[in-house]
Formats: sequence, C-alpha cells, structure tokens
Amino acid sequence: MNKDDIRKVKRSYSRCFIGDKNLIDGFYDVFLASHPDIAEMFKNTDFMQQKLLLRQGINCMIMFAEGVFAGNFCLEEIRISHNKKHINIHPNYYPFWKNSLLSSLKKYDPQFNDELLELWNQTIDKGIKYISDGY
Repeated sequence: MNKDDIRKVKRSYSRCFIGDKNLIDGFYDVFLASHPDIAEMFKNTDFMQQKLLLRQGINCMIMFAEGVFAGNFCLEEIRISHNKKHINIHPNYYPFWKNSLLSSLKKYDPQFNDELLELWNQTIDKGIKYISDGY
C-alpha cells in the first residue's frame, strides 16, 4: 500500500468518530452477535477497557500496513497476547472480526465505497495474517 492508500484508510477511520457516531460501539454489537463462541469469550470483559484496546488495535493495524515501527511493535504485542499460550484466540475467529469491522466501517463512514473496501481489506488482511502466524 502506498502513502495515498494509507491516508484514505486513516481518513475513513477518522470519519467513523465524527459527531455522535461511534464505530467501536457499533462494532461490538455486530461482532458479539456474529458467532456464539465470541459472545462467550467476552462474557467477563470490561468493555470500557476493551473498547480502548480495540481503537488502539485498529490504529496499530493501519500503522503496520504503513510499515511504521510503532505498528510493528504494537501488532507484535497483540500477536503474543492472542496466541495459544496466552488468551488463545484461534485464527478461525478472525474472519468474524474482519467482517464485523468492515460492516461497521460501511455503516459509520458516510464516504465508504468499493475503493475503501479494498484498501481496508488489504490493511486488515496484512494485520490478521501477522497475528495469526503467531498462533
């Protein structure tokens, strides 16, 4: 991805928080309903903290796709924390995460289009592959 592509993804993400819109709240509504196991995994979760972590994690994925050191460092932390030795998030669940995020982006970014869908797919797929490879 080039700098212009990353800029478009960043702007899309920013638009999801303008006014009373909140991508993160909307995401969890979709994600928790996407698979019965997922809701169970989050049953004892402090969602105030989890929402902050998600917002940071999406930023990390964007920086990772951009090739920024902070993105690499942050995604490495997620890769370790989500592996089988830690919270054990099986890679089979990542498509539910991705689809929930894309669905929420479509809802909360009024300028979402096919080009942004492709750019977000590239961004998310790169991050998910890195995290999954550490499972």
